[in-house]
Order: sequence, then structure tokens, then C-alpha cells
Amino acid sequence: MKTDADGNAQFEFTAEREGYYRVAWESSPKTAATATTISRNRFLPPIKAETTVFVATNATTDLGYRHAGVEIVVDKDTFRAGQTAPVMLSTFTNDRYVLFSVEGGDLYSYKLIHVTGTAKLIELPIEEKHVPNIYLSAVMVSDAQLFADTKQVVVPPVRQFLAVDVKADREQYQPREEGTLSITTKDADGKPVSAEVALGMSRRIGQIHPGGLCRRPAPVLLRQQARADGPNAEQFQSKVVCEAGRRAGQESD
Repeated sequence: MKTDADGNAQFEFTAEREGYYRVAWESSPKTAATATTISRNRFLPPIKAETTVFVATNATTDLGYRHAGVEIVVDKDTFRAGQTAPVMLSTFTNDRYVLFSVEGGDLYSYKLIHVTGTAKLIELPIEEKHVPNIYLSAVMVSDAQLFADTKQVVVPPVRQFLAVDVKADREQYQPREEGTLSITTKDADGKPVSAEVALGMSRRIGQIHPGGLCRRPAPVLLRQQARADGPNAEQFQSKVVCEAGRRAGQESD
């Protein structure tokens, strides 16, 4: 495999069967030899990375993976309300009962699960009441010993999030020229929504343009209710003024 210009590479595979897979990466460091070529540096240690992948179904009973006690394996650490979280329970021996619970601001649910083998995949519906996070707990008793594991799952309040986009009507302005900023607010589903937006402007100096310097005005705070300027956007506009006679790198008085 070869990484792209950003150092990223993508590898795809289809597992032939359920199981516990280890994915490893190893490459030799490279140093710049000339302006157009690169060479391997044999004096530097190799670059290594690895991760593990579980492939399971609801009927899976064994993956060839063992953990001392009981372990909760979650597909990822963040889920949105409305999604289903695949959760796997792994035990060090077969035919065990595990008390699985979902907790947060309250005890949301609990269930005694019979793990016939050493692995059990369950599907957990994520609900609005789980915002902003929940804790998954597994408790097992075996040979007069108590084993437990806990995992946190983040459930962000995406319904309260807004995507705010700010665009100027042009890239450059001449001194004393007025400009327009268009602010668009959308909800988590990408739909336009009416919102109150606070716009702050700094006194930072910009670039020198022919005929003078264009900068933003002194700090101000504009609060205005966004209004719909069309069927596909919720926008409001604010002016930016350019002034002449200042050098780049200086702050205005």
C-alpha cells in the first residue's frame, strides 16, 4: 500500500468468516534526498501501527478471543440518538450469565444475558434520553469471583447543534468600500433554521491593497435575528469597512 500526499491510505477487505482479526502496518521512514526524489533511511526504526477488528453476528458464540474476566466491546464511542449500537460481551470461559445495564442520569435498563460461548453480540437502541452520555456496565460472577467492566458511550445533543457558515460577497475590498457578510444557519439535518447569531469583529490588520489598507473595524458585537432571504437559506447581512493609511502588522488605535 502507498499513502497519498496527506499521508493517508485506505484498505478494504471482506472477512471470510467471523473472528478476531489483527490489522498491522509497517513501513520504513523516508527522508528527502533531492528536491524531486525521496530515499529510505535505514538508520531509523520502522514505523509501525496496528489495530484489531471483531467480526461477529447475533449467532456468534466464539471469536477466538479471550479476556481476563468480562469485557464490553463497543463498535465506536459515539452514537446519535436513533442509531443502534452493536455491543459485544466477551468472557474468559463459556456458559456464563452477565448482568448488562445501561446507566446515565438514571438506570435506564438492565438484563441478565446468557453467554453460551465466550462471546455474545447484542444490539442497543440509542434514544434521546441517553443524551449526553451513557455508561454500559457488565457484571459476572464466576468461581466465587466478581468480574466487571464499564464503557462510556457519548450521545451528543445534535438536535441542539447549528451549522453556521459565514461568506463575504468578495475576497478583497478597497479602502472605504463597504462589503456584505452572509451568514447561513442550518440544523443537524442540513435544513435552514431561524437562529440568533452573535457576530464579532476584531481590529486585526489585514493586507495592504493598492490605494491603502483594508482592515476590519473596531470590535463590535452585532446580535440580530436571522431572516430568511430565500427558500434555501436563513441569512442576515453585516457591513465591513476598509480604511486607508495603515501598515500591515500594526494594530489600530
